[in-house]
Amino acid sequence: MISLGSMANPSLKYAWRLQPLFPLVLLFIWSGIGIKTSSPEAWIAGGLVHECVKPIPDVSLTTARLLFCAMQAKRFGAVVFFYQSNSGTCGIYNVNKNTTSHASVYTRVPPASALEDSASWKFTNGTDYYIPFDPPSAVDGDEGTFFSAVAGINSPYWLVDMGEVRNVHFVKMLPTWNGDWEFLELRLGMEFETPGNFTSYTLFATFLGPYSGTVDYVYCYSLGVLGRYLSIQKMPPGTDYLSFTEVKVYTSLP
Repeated sequence: MISLGSMANPSLKYAWRLQPLFPLVLLFIWSGIGIKTSSPEAWIAGGLVHECVKPIPDVSLTTARLLFCAMQAKRFGAVVFFYQSNSGTCGIYNVNKNTTSHASVYTRVPPASALEDSASWKFTNGTDYYIPFDPPSAVDGDEGTFFSAVAGINSPYWLVDMGEVRNVHFVKMLPTWNGDWEFLELRLGMEFETPGNFTSYTLFATFLGPYSGTVDYVYCYSLGVLGRYLSIQKMPPGTDYLSFTEVKVYTSLP
C-alpha cells in the first residue's frame, strides 16, 4: 500500500508503509509517479525522537529510485534518508537506530524553501560566554562569528526566542572547528524557563556525537513539534564546553 499526501502543498507529509511481501508491486506503482527534485529531500521515520545527522551518510547509493532508497533505509534500520531524483542519489543516515514498530513508515520533511528560519536575528540567551562570542552571534547569518560558552560550566546552554509559537520541522547547527560537539539535547517549550533548566520542554532531538571531519551543518529533524523557545544544551557526561557558529530553525505556522 502507498499513501501519498497532496503534492500541491509541500508542507503536507507524504508517507508510505512498506510491506515486505509486495516490493515488486510497490516499485511498479511508484515508477509511474515520476516526481523529480533537483535538491536532496529528507525523509524521516515516524514516532521517534531523532538523533541529529552528520553531513556524511552511513550508506550511499549512486543509482536508486525513491522507493528503493526507502526500502534500503528500512533494511538498515535507518532514521533518516535523503533522496535526489534528478541524479538518483540516496544517502542513508543513523543506521540501526530505528528498531520500533514505526520502522516501515517514512515521512517527507518540508524543504527549507517552503519554511521560514524563525531564529534569524531573534532574541537569544545563553550560558556565560567569552566576549565577543555572545549568543546573538549564532543567529546573525554570519559564519564568521560564533557563540562560545565559558569552559568549565556544568551543562552549558544556548536558547532562542522565536517570538511566537511555531511548528518546528528541522534545525541546522554549524559547529565551530573546536566545538567539541557531543551529548547535545535540543528542546522546545512554550514559556521562558529558569536559565539552564529545560526539563519542562519537549525533547526535539539529540546529538550524541562526537562530531569529526569537515566542519559542516548538522541536521536535526522531526515530524513537527510546537514551541516558541528552542534550547540547545550539553548534557552529562559532556558538560564542559559549548560553541557553534550558526543555528537555523525551519518552521511553519501551527
